[in-house]
Amino acid sequence: MPLNLETIESPSAQDLNDLVAIYLDAPDDLLHCKESQGEDAIRGIIDGWLQQPDTTIYAARFKEGLLAAIVVQQVDRSFYGRNLCVLKRARKKGIGIRLLTAASDNLRRQFPECELAAEIPPNSITYQTLVEHLSVSALQQGE
Repeated sequence: MPLNLETIESPSAQDLNDLVAIYLDAPDDLLHCKESQGEDAIRGIIDGWLQQPDTTIYAARFKEGLLAAIVVQQVDRSFYGRNLCVLKRARKKGIGIRLLTAASDNLRRQFPECELAAEIPPNSITYQTLVEHLSVSALQQGE
């Protein structure tokens, strides 16, 4: 499945709907507001990410829709990825790790001396792949 990496800065209405759908599918512990406040709360969180300085949303697109997203924040020479999420229907196809790989490759091209870290649950296959194959530090959630 060919994926395109995109940075989301000014999402179209469809891209915003896709991001909301991605995060509505998030595991319960990723976004704590989704059960109680639903779609409107997730839109607010996404809008907040888009407004934060030095923060970028990277997304994986297949054909016309977004399938996965990760929020990356720059602090000095370091980049921290968090809130990686893949639509349920697209999980277990390697999309999350492909998004992380493409985002980290893109950042390393732009900032060769940068440090990369991603906040990934330790029981996920993505965490194991990060530790074993990519030069990305894997942080426990909440670090």
